Amino acid sequence: MDIGSSRTTLLVGEPDEDGTMRVLGRGCVETMGVRKGLVINLEHASQSVAQAVGKVVDEKKFDIGRVLLSASGGYVSSMTNHGSLPIRSRDRLVTVEDIDDVANITQEVALPSPTSIRLHSIRQKFKIDNQGGIANPEGLKGSMLGLGMLVIYSEKGPVDNLQSAAVSASLDIEDVVFGALAASHATLSQEQMAAGVAL
Repeated sequence: MDIGSSRTTLLVGEPDEDGTMRVLGRGCVETMGVRKGLVINLEHASQSVAQAVGKVVDEKKFDIGRVLLSASGGYVSSMTNHGSLPIRSRDRLVTVEDIDDVANITQEVALPSPTSIRLHSIRQKFKIDNQGGIANPEGLKGSMLGLGMLVIYSEKGPVDNLQSAAVSASLDIEDVVFGALAASHATLSQEQMAAGVAL
């Protein structure tokens, strides 16, 4: 569900056997009570959500399960953090444990404000000693394993307000995702993302 400044859209789907999401229904209505991605009138925003839900339920005659709620606006930001750890095995081969450990310390970055919440932690390229740009370091040799982590975070208040509008329509929020990231995963292939295509 995306509660945008101009329209509120709800896409309902279920995964096929191969995991591909198949869209079963769509409800799209004009949004009221939202400006620049921020809820400015909860009652009006809740009405927009209820109308979008009503369109899907009335047309398709099924219940809506868990919802991924899209968040986008000036309250979403990102930062990159870098971390490194010594490679522990005697033969200096990078193991899965090394990868998990460096990922854990790298994503534990202090957010800029006590009112900030983490939306996503995305692994970037690994580095072994002075060699960067490594996609998968498992089995490679070296002394130090490093990793860059992109952390996408948001102010808590605006996200809470979006969730309140959705919950008022009896939706069960599974998670909140950054809208632009969700759009890139829905639109770009792995090859395009690896090549650095921006959406």
